[in-house]
Formats: sequence, structure tokens, C-alpha cells
Amino acid sequence: MTSLASTSQELLPLLLSSITSSLTSLRSPSPPSPSQTEDAPSTLSIRSDFLSILSILSKQSTNLTLALKPPPDEKSTFATLDKVREGTEKLRFLVELEKGRKGELDKRIR
Repeated sequence: MTSLASTSQELLPLLLSSITSSLTSLRSPSPPSPSQTEDAPSTLSIRSDFLSILSILSKQSTNLTLALKPPPDEKSTFATLDKVREGTEKLRFLVELEKGRKGELDKRIR
């Protein structure tokens, strides 16, 4: 069984990297706007996905708080941290989609 310390040394840098990448993406200039295609997601779709992911992250934050209550549950804690990492990567992807479209989200970021 993997110890708590070694697992945290593996997972926490991944989470930090994901969050750092998301922040860097938000601060970087928008890429040139791609030509609109029929298969490109609409701004409404991106907004809906964004809100859904934020809701999931909120729930995962609650789960993490519960998992860390004494005695902390190692397996649950790291599973939740991994879900938070996945959520931040999904948010970054959605922000990049919207930034390329020069939409409302991009205007608010700038």
C-alpha cells in the first residue's frame, strides 16, 4: 500500500501544475480567432459546461473537507484531489475555447 506521504508527493505536484497552467492560460494573449465551423461549440454551450464544472469543483471541495476530518481517509482524499485536478484542466480547456472566439468570457478576463 502506498503511504500518504509518497502519494501526496505524486498527486499534489500534478494538481499544482494543472492550476498553474490554468492561470497562465488566463493571463496569456488570446490566440487568433479560428474560423467558425458548424461543429464549434456555442458560447451558451461553453457557459453551461463551465458552470457545470464549477458546480462539480464546489462539491469536490466539500468532499475534500470531509475526507480530511480526523481520522483522514487517504484513499478518499487523493481520489478527490485527482478529481479537482481534472476539473481545473477542463476549465482551462473551456477558457481557451472561449478566448479563441473573442467572446464575453474573453472580454471579462481582459
